Amino acid sequence: SRGLGLTVCPVHSHELAVVDVDSEGEVGAYNATESANDSAKLILPRMLITEVNGIRGDASRMVEALSRSTKLEVWVRPTVRQTQLQGDSTLTKDIASIV
Repeated sequence: SRGLGLTVCPVHSHELAVVDVDSEGEVGAYNATESANDSAKLILPRMLITEVNGIRGDASRMVEALSRSTKLEVWVRPTVRQTQLQGDSTLTKDIASIV
């Protein structure tokens, strides 16, 4: 399988910021299908993931669910300010690439 192709970064330990979406991954394929159907339900960089499969308020558990689950229900909201992704040296080590 091709994997999710999603790179996320914890924000305040209770949400995940979408850093990157690989067009070759499952999320990229989902976005392509949704775009073809004129849907606004896309997962894009700088959006915030607020819930994964009923898990909310715990970024590490949400990353684990993204990594391990075969079926995902993800709630997102726009948009994280770029300053939240830059200038904080603690963020870079916390970025998780889900492939």
